[in-house]
Amino acid sequence: VVPLSDRVIQIDAESGDVTKTLQITQTGNVLLTETQLLVASPTRLDAYTAFDRAEQALQERIAARPERLALYMDLASLAARGSNDQLLVESGNNVLDRIDEHPRHEDLRNRLLSDLMSSLERWNPASIEETSQSTGIATLMRRAAATPKQHLEVELALADRVREVNPDQAITQWIHILNQEALANAWHVENDIHARGGTWARQRLSAMDQSRSVPLTWFDTEEDAPINIELAAARSNLRQNNDV
Repeated sequence: VVPLSDRVIQIDAESGDVTKTLQITQTGNVLLTETQLLVASPTRLDAYTAFDRAEQALQERIAARPERLALYMDLASLAARGSNDQLLVESGNNVLDRIDEHPRHEDLRNRLLSDLMSSLERWNPASIEETSQSTGIATLMRRAAATPKQHLEVELALADRVREVNPDQAITQWIHILNQEALANAWHVENDIHARGGTWARQRLSAMDQSRSVPLTWFDTEEDAPINIELAAARSNLRQNNDV
């Protein structure tokens, strides 16, 4: 068992393969007991329990205190860390259903969206829009987003994740950003660069290779323009854009 900066990995001693990965909040010394994995840092001690036991314990607490919204959120966070997509969709929707009834808990919406965004890294890009669980998570992410800025971040993240295996899907999502005024005008930060959503969508469209047909949606035309004209237009827009 090897602790890294953001996770603990289990390595097969014979093959050297990584057999298990556990996301952690802070690195430290690791102690494995019969029922828990303990991670001791200079300022805290974190205890991690086997997923099935942790899920059972949370389900029992929810059954005893169904009015406690935070317990549903804890279950969703557990599902995200444990890569249990089916449980994540179910518990995440339970959280949002209860937030709709009690808007004062909007902070939990932000926490759920953060967990969902973090879970993108472990998704197989080829399956994000193909399996029921992954499609459910993408839908859940869009539902969890409450502001134009959050909706923009979700669409950019989903498109970036599938761009290599399904570039047409990514293109569709970037064009969706351009066509939605709230998304096109929302601000987004990457690598300390602040720009509006429309600028980030155009930047991504202009980076597509010439084999892709990208509709020229930022000109008043219903026809697809040759890709070299589209790229030139996108780059010109980026050079002249005052929103960066």
